[in-house]
Amino acid sequence: MLADLRAILFDVDDTLFDRRGAQLVLLEVLLRECGDLFAGIGKKAIIEAFLESDRITTWEYYGETYTIEGIRLRRQQVFLDLLGLDEMHAGKLAEVYVAWYPRCDAPVDGAKAVVEALAARCPLGVVSNGLPDVQYTKLETLALRHLFKCIVLSEELGIRKPDPAIFW
Repeated sequence: MLADLRAILFDVDDTLFDRRGAQLVLLEVLLRECGDLFAGIGKKAIIEAFLESDRITTWEYYGETYTIEGIRLRRQQVFLDLLGLDEMHAGKLAEVYVAWYPRCDAPVDGAKAVVEALAARCPLGVVSNGLPDVQYTKLETLALRHLFKCIVLSEELGIRKPDPAIFW
């Protein structure tokens, strides 16, 4: 069966990179870097607000309401709003997010071994709706980028999954 395949395509988030695991690591960084901002707020509430802000703004971005920079700032504004905190800190949180999140070593268990084994047998590619600077950095952090013959990112192509054209 493998001999009949022309290539195998992977997504990045939650296929190769444990997105939620990385977000929880990032929250630890945010608490360390900006701890005074969150004084008096329980960790559970912070986690819930962070994950909810990500969910809300992902849908807003896919609805093409914001630019890349705009959605990064918006995600942090929503996060702060959900916690009842001043949005004036959103820029700092966005900077920390972009600097740390894609560098979190958060592989999906077993994914690297699968990719390495398959790369020796057929061409591999990535198709992702993630943002280019983040997705390329994740693949570098996971030490996988060199194993993919083709990386197709929606922002670079102008087509998003699930549109079949992005796969062709």
